[in-house]
Amino acid sequence: MHIAEVARRTGFVASAPSMRLPRGGPKIDRASFGARADTIDAQARPLRTMSRGLRPAAACTAPSHRRGPVFPRRLEAAAKAGAPDHRWRPPARGPAGR
Repeated sequence: MHIAEVARRTGFVASAPSMRLPRGGPKIDRASFGARADTIDAQARPLRTMSRGLRPAAACTAPSHRRGPVFPRRLEAAAKAGAPDHRWRPPARGPAGR
């Protein structure tokens, strides 16, 4: 892919001609490209994790994905890793709520 197209798609420039030097060579801010690549990687990481979690559930032939071979292992691994507990709990009653 041409560098101007990469820059346009990643939001660096509105049009390819703005990247040209008088002699026609590309004007590249490599530090900005590296920073933008880091941002894209950080955004992609959670999506990749979700995708990897959804694939086994989609392919599972058990009546419920909770009964499949992968879910219990991941649940156990999350518990060992100290994943937060997102179950609903009633609000705590403070001194004013008594």
